[in-house]
Amino acid sequence: MITTLTALLLSAAPAFELDWEAPASCPNRPDTVSLVGEASGRAEVQLKERDSQWVVTVIFFAPMEGIRRATVPTCEDAVRTAGLLVQLGSRGGFQAKPASAVVESKPVSPEVPAPAAVVAPKTWRFSAGLGAALDLGTLPSAEPRIAASLLASRDLLGFAADVRVGFAQPVGAVRVLHLAELQGAACLLPSFGPARRGPCASVSVGSWRLSSYPGLAKGLAVATTGLQVRAGLALTEQLEAVLVAGVRANLVRPSLVDDAQPLFTTPAFAGDVQLTVGWRW
Repeated sequence: MITTLTALLLSAAPAFELDWEAPASCPNRPDTVSLVGEASGRAEVQLKERDSQWVVTVIFFAPMEGIRRATVPTCEDAVRTAGLLVQLGSRGGFQAKPASAVVESKPVSPEVPAPAAVVAPKTWRFSAGLGAALDLGTLPSAEPRIAASLLASRDLLGFAADVRVGFAQPVGAVRVLHLAELQGAACLLPSFGPARRGPCASVSVGSWRLSSYPGLAKGLAVATTGLQVRAGLALTEQLEAVLVAGVRANLVRPSLVDDAQPLFTTPAFAGDVQLTVGWRW
């Protein structure tokens, strides 16, 4: 009877002991059985957020001894990486340390293998935001615009697309309406803690409508190329503010002429500033 009861208690005990340590902001611990099945052993998982990154540490005690570490961008990636490391370790996916030799005079203390860093694969990250832009130099006065921005980045490389819509502006006897502008940019954006910033090369095309009085109206297209400085600051894990400042050369310079008198001519150079706040994933 005692032997039967002992066997039942042993069979009810968990075959794999998994200690999971994570902050309250990252509570999604996976089920142990779904990771290791009926494997036996013991491991400890530590998830810590550091400089807008997540550091994953898995310490194995049985059936092998060792430490594995990885650095990933989000809490979800940290949970998945920790689960994969535990799963591989429970199934012998890592090479186990050979048994320590024993000398008759005194036992040799077991040595813990040096930590082996597991490098997570680089993935594309995206951010989309809304904000305002200010065009400087195209018109005699600064021109405010509404801006929407999309940024895709991977490691140091980034690609941005901005859409801007302007307002009607008087320029002497001419009324200028900036209908829409589409701008694309390729950037180098190294990260410095929660911030990232770097240079960009940009091209853009825009549509304008110029008018001076009823009957005199003209739709125009403007094409530009230029250089920018783009900087992003992570406000939270998902929220980011992006500031863009640049200068550009107008490749196409339309003008509006009435009775051989130029009423408006697009200048050779102009600048712009843009600030957006948006969601990143």
